[in-house]
Amino acid sequence: EAFSLKGGTDIFYERTDVKIGVFQMHIFPFQNNADAVLNTALDYEIPVLKVYASPLLHAVKPNMPEFSEARRLLRFLDNFDQIPETYIPKQSIVREFIGGSSFHY
Repeated sequence: EAFSLKGGTDIFYERTDVKIGVFQMHIFPFQNNADAVLNTALDYEIPVLKVYASPLLHAVKPNMPEFSEARRLLRFLDNFDQIPETYIPKQSIVREFIGGSSFHY
């Protein structure tokens, strides 16, 4: 699932059946049987992603099917202060999404 810019201001919602099918068949049915759960999220990930996500979510119009989900996500993001990407280490995995990674492929 992703919000993306298309043609400047048009927002479209992308969801692939393959991705959903893989999670439904191979991940979700077994997640409660795991011996351990590891949360690898870092405290700065949501605050820095808020910088990028908020404008996209605000661009979703009331007549779009994604509007209620966009509003729900905006209410969730209201719980976090934004932080600039300059605070994110160059080796952070979140840099794969916001740019500026020190890794070169």
